[in-house]
Amino acid sequence: MNLSKNDSLALKGIAILMMYVHHFYLSPERWAGYTVDFFPLTQNMTVYIAEFLKTCVCVFVFITGYGMTQSIRRNHPDLNVPSRDMFSYTKHRLISLLSNFIFVYLLVIIVSFPTGRFFEIYGRFDSSVLYVLTDMFGLAKLFKTPSYVGTWWYMSLAVVLVVLFPLFVKLYREYRWVFVFAVMLLPRFLNLKVVNTNLLHYTFAMAVGMYCAQSDLFTRWKGFEDRHFRRIPAPVLFLFHLLILALLVMFRQSTAGQELLEVFDGIIPVYIAYFGRLYLFRLRGLSPVLRFLGKHSMNMFLTHTLIRTTFFQDFSYSFGNAWLNVLVLLVITVLISMVIEALKKLVHFSDFVHLISQKANG
Repeated sequence: MNLSKNDSLALKGIAILMMYVHHFYLSPERWAGYTVDFFPLTQNMTVYIAEFLKTCVCVFVFITGYGMTQSIRRNHPDLNVPSRDMFSYTKHRLISLLSNFIFVYLLVIIVSFPTGRFFEIYGRFDSSVLYVLTDMFGLAKLFKTPSYVGTWWYMSLAVVLVVLFPLFVKLYREYRWVFVFAVMLLPRFLNLKVVNTNLLHYTFAMAVGMYCAQSDLFTRWKGFEDRHFRRIPAPVLFLFHLLILALLVMFRQSTAGQELLEVFDGIIPVYIAYFGRLYLFRLRGLSPVLRFLGKHSMNMFLTHTLIRTTFFQDFSYSFGNAWLNVLVLLVITVLISMVIEALKKLVHFSDFVHLISQKANG
């Protein structure tokens, strides 16, 4: 019961939905001055859930670790990958990641240039060109330079994880669980302050994703349940799994859980993936929608803040109902993503990226 490519897309679809709710309703200050009805939830319940949904980042990181490990396992089941092959694979992933980001980055800059935001963010200094290049290659968060969109900080994390992947594979192959535990415990051992916008915070989720892929954890987990829970009625088992998910939410959001955020944020994506694989990804009406959102998730992530706050905040919070606000943004950013993909086809973007990959690999 490994995660298929479609499962990973559906999981990305869940993650992007989590991100939208998180960004909309993380705190009351976000909708101050707007009338928002949270029915059937209360305002406090919505904020509580939105705070938990910060784990969307961990889900994306988990998918990265899981997916990259599964990719190299196809030809190297023991993860003993020759250096040349690993270097080639890493370059391919990095080029794919950055080329898609740069394409959207340039589109955003061109379309929004008349607003004056470009000079507002980067200034008119000698260092402005450096700021632009750093941001364009997704490294603004890493080097603490200005970024055109605040939520693009994730690109620094994504780039760092891809670059470090060969090292992670080597360490994991040699030390297995020792490596996974070391990644989890090292920040505490070194007494480093770990916050959930810190790149170090998400390394454990990456390591756990690698472990799940290499160890076939989901297959073994499902086999265990089939052997020991086979007499439990399916509805009861579903409620049991739902209860575990609720407990994970409560533990993470508790005072004690806040002291161990990076640990919970490495474990929770595993359970979300397993729960999704058991139930959500099998629903005929829901699964195609989640896969569709997952397919467009990167473009949606890169553009949604521009709509939600940067340029159209009044519009984004104007619909009175919390969930209608989210739905409208969802539809708009999906349409924007479809336009972006159409433009890529128009300019033969995939051929260009393929050519760059070939040149990079000699």
